[in-house]
Amino acid sequence: MLLPLAERVLNEQIRASTAARERLTALDGRRFAVTVRGTGLRIVLEGAGKTLKLSRSAEDCDVELTGSASDLLKLARSASLSDLRRVDARLNGN
Repeated sequence: MLLPLAERVLNEQIRASTAARERLTALDGRRFAVTVRGTGLRIVLEGAGKTLKLSRSAEDCDVELTGSASDLLKLARSASLSDLRRVDARLNGN
């Protein structure tokens, strides 16, 4: 699957950024899920020291973002708050 490749690319980007490495240490052990509504696709990102682990775990997460594929893409590309008003996505958790 593509998860190992995506995990490697993300962690390469993190290693290249001092700010990302510093922020990631605060997320150690925290889990964030992204669920694509209507597809059954759920990706979990977990802080693991100075890296991120990606999985398809069904376990509970600290935060979960859920939306359709198109809404999640709009969210990722949004440049302003007005763009966010037209996105049907939910963010739940702490």
